[in-house]
Amino acid sequence: MKAIMKALHSMFSDKDWDADITKIAGFLLAVCGVVGFFVAIPEWSIMLLIGTTAMATGKFSKEG
Repeated sequence: MKAIMKALHSMFSDKDWDADITKIAGFLLAVCGVVGFFVAIPEWSIMLLIGTTAMATGKFSKEG
């Protein structure tokens, strides 16, 4: 259980375990895209694409 919590926490934080706004905003956009799919909001795929891209960019970027 502890390993799962650590993995989930690393999704939204950087190497110093501080919150990373790029990952959090990307996650929120991805959630909006998924909700948009189910309620038939036009262009939901753009929100989903931008959100997942922001999460991936934040996760794999080099930190200074």
